[in-house]
Amino acid sequence: YKGGCGWAAYAYIDWWPSVFVENYGAHPAVVTHELGHNLNMAHSGWIGAPGLDQYGDHSCSMGNPYFTDYHDKICFNPAKNFQIANSGAWYDAKYVIT
Repeated sequence: YKGGCGWAAYAYIDWWPSVFVENYGAHPAVVTHELGHNLNMAHSGWIGAPGLDQYGDHSCSMGNPYFTDYHDKICFNPAKNFQIANSGAWYDAKYVIT
């Protein structure tokens, strides 16, 4: 897709397609966010943030990490990791060796 469309990328929740605008596929924060959708994750919001409820958690890739100085070093927050672990989508805790 070409720029000016109002978004950097788009992905379906719990389905494989991810679409990136121009060179946004080269940004780790954008790719991680879209892969999160593919793994059945919704946005990481922040209750009480007017206009930013959907993307308000800037500590997580599923929020909008582009509002931070460390946007390419961000990952899923504990709540999203818990979701991955309990869904069996990524790994199953019975196979984790501690």
